[in-house]
Amino acid sequence: SDIADQVSRLDIPDDLNTIATYPIAVVSDAAYPDQARAFVAYVLSPAGQDVLAKFGFTGVP
Repeated sequence: SDIADQVSRLDIPDDLNTIATYPIAVVSDAAYPDQARAFVAYVLSPAGQDVLAKFGFTGVP
């Protein structure tokens, strides 16, 4: 069965909700700096922002 049938949505009132910020960066000693930069570039791209939006995240300010 579809997992969506097994969960319910709970709306949180704006005055009780905490807005989280998720920074993204490549650390200076990254094991794979080229891949890390590519990942950051993708997340910040329109395609990456579309993926995030699908899961309820807002775009980059």
